[in-house]
Amino acid sequence: MEHLVRHLGPLRHEVLLAVFYDDRGRLLGHLLEQDGALQSVSGRYRALIEPALRLGSSGLALVHNHPSGDPSPSAADASTTRCLQALSMAMELEFLDHVIIAGRAAVSMRRAGLMVQPEQAAPVEPQALRLTPSRAADWVQSPGGTRPRGAG
Repeated sequence: MEHLVRHLGPLRHEVLLAVFYDDRGRLLGHLLEQDGALQSVSGRYRALIEPALRLGSSGLALVHNHPSGDPSPSAADASTTRCLQALSMAMELEFLDHVIIAGRAAVSMRRAGLMVQPEQAAPVEPQALRLTPSRAADWVQSPGGTRPRGAG
C-alpha cells in the first residue's frame, strides 16, 4: 500500500486502479483509468465488471486518489461503492475493498465501515440475479430501451 500512496497521493488528476484476482488471491490483471475530469467511479460499473469477468476473476479491489489532499470518502464515493458491491455480489465476485489515497494518507472504505458486510446483505435468490450468456442473448438493446429479442 505504501507504494500506491507514494505514487498516487501527490497526483493532481484523479486516477482509478482496479485490481482483479483469482480465488487464491493471485493477481490476474488490472485496469488503470486516468481522467483529469473524473469526479468519482460513478457510472463506471460495466467498465470495471467486464474485465473481471473476462479474466475469470474471483474478485476485485479499487484504489483511487483525491487530488484535493483529503482522503475522506465523498457521499458519491460511498454510494457508488455500495452499488458496485451489490453488483459484484450478484455477479459472484468478491469486492474486497475501495481505498482512497490523498497525499500521504489512505482510507479503506471497508475498514471505515462504509461497505456492506456480506452477512448483512439482504437475502436474494441467486437464480434471480444471474444473467447467463443464454439469457443475455434473449435480450437486445434498442433505442427504445431493452426488450426481449423478437418483441416489436
